[in-house]
Amino acid sequence: MTTKEIKDKILEDVPEIRIQGLLKNRKETLKEFILKFFRDWNEEKETIYIDPEKNPDYLEDFEDWVDEGEIEENKPILEEYKQQCEPGCRRSFGDIYRLCKYYYPRCTVKQITTILWDDCFEELPNFRSSICNMIDKRVFYIGRDNESTSVFNSDTEDEFGMVVQNWRTL
Repeated sequence: MTTKEIKDKILEDVPEIRIQGLLKNRKETLKEFILKFFRDWNEEKETIYIDPEKNPDYLEDFEDWVDEGEIEENKPILEEYKQQCEPGCRRSFGDIYRLCKYYYPRCTVKQITTILWDDCFEELPNFRSSICNMIDKRVFYIGRDNESTSVFNSDTEDEFGMVVQNWRTL
């Protein structure tokens, strides 16, 4: 798959997301942002949908049973639908790409790929990647203190039909 095909698939399949409470204008480099995301923010902050109506569950669940006049009293439920992921979750390439595009609109698939596969594995202790059977996607995360830096399922195709070697030579 080409970087353009990867980008197009993500833009088609993954709603826009951001990190809760994090300002859009960033001073750190893209690399620093991704490293800090895994080291700190992914463990402490939720990711939320930029437009909760693009949450696939939002329209079918919320609007089906809430009348327009009842939206104010049901705001706590609406807030729940803004959450894309709770802190501490493993992250797919699509999630990481969407987050980076929100804060760094000019970043590319290639830049993010290089940072994930080179810098994160070099600089983040216990950084790991594997195929998640729950979502059928390759995910990235920091393992527990007793877990080593590792790549699992390196010969298994991910959601883009790629194996680890394809990503490393993209």
